[in-house]
Amino acid sequence: MQNGDAVNTGIRVLNCVFEGNATEMVANGYVAIKLKADSRVFEDIEVSGCRFTNYFQGIYTQGTDGLQVKNNVFNGTTHNAIAVQTGASNEVRGEVVIEENIIKNANDRAIRLGNAAAAEKITIQNNVMVNSGDADGELIKGNFPNSSVVSLEHNYWAGKDVSTAVANEEVRPQTTGIAGGTFNEPVIEYVAQGSTAISYAVTEGEAPTTLYAVGNDAETAANNAIAGATITVFKGDSITVPDQVNVINQTGGDITVNGATVANNQQVEAHSISTDWTYNNAAHWHECSVCHQKKTGEAPHTLEWKVDKEPTETENGSKHEECTVCDYMGATGEIPATGETPPAYQIIQGANGSWTQNTDGTLAFRANGPFDKFTGVKVDGRLLNAGSYTAKSDSTVITLKAGYLKTLSNGAHTLTVVYTDGECSTGFTVKAAAALPKTGDAGQPALWLALLALAAAGLSAALYGKKSCGGKA
Repeated sequence: MQNGDAVNTGIRVLNCVFEGNATEMVANGYVAIKLKADSRVFEDIEVSGCRFTNYFQGIYTQGTDGLQVKNNVFNGTTHNAIAVQTGASNEVRGEVVIEENIIKNANDRAIRLGNAAAAEKITIQNNVMVNSGDADGELIKGNFPNSSVVSLEHNYWAGKDVSTAVANEEVRPQTTGIAGGTFNEPVIEYVAQGSTAISYAVTEGEAPTTLYAVGNDAETAANNAIAGATITVFKGDSITVPDQVNVINQTGGDITVNGATVANNQQVEAHSISTDWTYNNAAHWHECSVCHQKKTGEAPHTLEWKVDKEPTETENGSKHEECTVCDYMGATGEIPATGETPPAYQIIQGANGSWTQNTDGTLAFRANGPFDKFTGVKVDGRLLNAGSYTAKSDSTVITLKAGYLKTLSNGAHTLTVVYTDGECSTGFTVKAAAALPKTGDAGQPALWLALLALAAAGLSAALYGKKSCGGKA
C-alpha cells in the first residue's frame, strides 16, 4: 500500500476460521469480514471454506463488482449472515454467486442484497438455512435485476415454504432442498428428493475431514475415490466407484454399487464387475475387470445342442453343445442324413438263368419289389427300351424277349430291376446255339441207314392206303 490506498481487487479469503464473541456480537459493526467504501468498488472478491461464529454479521460488502461466497459455515449472527449492500455511489455490479453455504441461527435474514438491479447475474443456490429468518420468516431480501438473470433454486429454507422465505414474487424459486454441492457438515436431511448424497473422508494435513457431497458433486467424489477409501451413501439408488472402494449403504433401502445390489446397512468392497461372462469348461461367472479376482454369479453351464450344419438326404450334418448363458461351447456331434435306407430288393426267381442263341424262348426273372414302384430294366447298366421286355405284377416279373436276347453277345450279362427307391440285380448267360450235321458226313453211317429205312416204310404205307380207298369205291 502507498499513500493510504488499500487493495480492492482480487481479494481472496480462503479456509479461515472467525471466532467472534457472544457478548460483542450484538453490537452493530461487529463483522467478521467488512469491505466498505462509499466511493470505491470492490472487484472480484471470493470468500470460501471459512467458518464464522458469533458475529453481528458474517460478511458485509458495500459496492462489489463480482463476488463469490461459497462453502462456508455461519453459526450465530445477530443480523444478516451475508450482506451485499450498496452506498450512494457504489451499487452491486457484476456476478454474485452465493452457494453451498450452511447458515445457522441468523436472527435476521440469512442473505440481504441492497440495490442489485445493475448486477449481471445473481445465483443463490444449494444453501442450507436453519433456524434463521426475520420476524416474518423472510430469509432472502434484495432489489434484484430482471428475473431472467436470477436463480434462487435448490436451497433449504429452514423448513419454511418459499413464499415466506422469499417475499419478492418475481424471483421466487420453485424448489426446496439442495441438489448439489460439497459441505463440511452433515446436510443429509436437507437434500432434495431424487438427489444422491454421500459422505467421504479426506486428509487435510494430518487429520482426516469428513465431507458431504450432493448431486453431481457426489458422483464426482465417488468416481475419484481411491482404493481403500470408504464412502457412505445416504440418498440415491445407485452409485459407481473405482475398484476396491468400500461402500456403506445408509439409505434405508437397497442400492446398486457398480451394478450389484447392496442391502441397507450393508458394507461392500466395490469392484468393477464386468457384464461379460468369464468361463471354463465347468462354469461361468462375472469378474472384476481390474483385479480379476472378485467373482459374482458363478454357476455351472446350462448346455443345449446347436446345429452348425443341417443334414441333407445324403450328407450328415454337425452340431455342438453351447451354454445358454455364456459363450462356452462343449462337445460336438454328427447329425445323421435325413434320407431313408434303400429297401433290400432281391431277385427271388430266375437268378443266374441262361438263354441259348437261335431259340425262340424268353428269359424270365422275378423280383420282390412292389410293382407300383417299378420304373425300368437295365442290362449291363444300360436302360432297356420297353419293347425289349414285358413286365407284370406278382411282385415284379420281367421277361426278356427273344428278339432282344438275340442281340446280346454270348457270355455273362447283368440284369437290373429298377424301382423308385432302389434296385436289385442278377447275372444271366447267353449261350451259343448247338452245331448242325454237315452234308456228306460219313462219320455216322448207321444213323443215315436208319433214316433211309424210316423213309421207305412211310412211302409204302402211303401207297397201300391209296389203293385201299380206291378199292372200296
